[in-house]
Amino acid sequence: DMVDGRIARALGVQSRFGAELDSLADVIAFGVAPAMLAYHTALGKGGNYFVSPWLFVSFLFVACSALRLARFNTGLDTGENAGEFQGIPTPVSALLVTTTVMTSYELDVPGLLRPSVMVPVLLISGLLGIVRVRFPSYKRFRSRFGQLMFFGSIAGGLTLLVLGGPGGTVLLAL
Repeated sequence: DMVDGRIARALGVQSRFGAELDSLADVIAFGVAPAMLAYHTALGKGGNYFVSPWLFVSFLFVACSALRLARFNTGLDTGENAGEFQGIPTPVSALLVTTTVMTSYELDVPGLLRPSVMVPVLLISGLLGIVRVRFPSYKRFRSRFGQLMFFGSIAGGLTLLVLGGPGGTVLLAL
């Protein structure tokens, strides 16, 4: 998510059109895709797609993602401190949903893929994106040690994932 904007700025080809296109891609990647994953693995099992109330819950997650990105794009997300976000970023919301599904498969815990678990995960992670509560930015750290721990933990989780280990579980714990 961070690479495309940095490349555009480095090449001097950023534009308002590119920013809007990036946000559309973000809504799909961090809103629609996790909502569909949650729906198809935990909520829509054996049900009719057009009458399932769980489809509405999935839609609410997508709507919260779109609202979060719109607030960020209009500059309403910026706080007094540039090292903070209002609400959690959409990639974090998406990770909460997708790593819950990954953990269920990695640790063989099918209970995580029930509506009683997935509905609160979708609603809480979606709503945390649109609340006006300030969260620290992962782009700035108070200490070099904190930065190394944060990115080292992510690298460790991704390495475990590539090696066939429970990387999704590690990422969910983060």
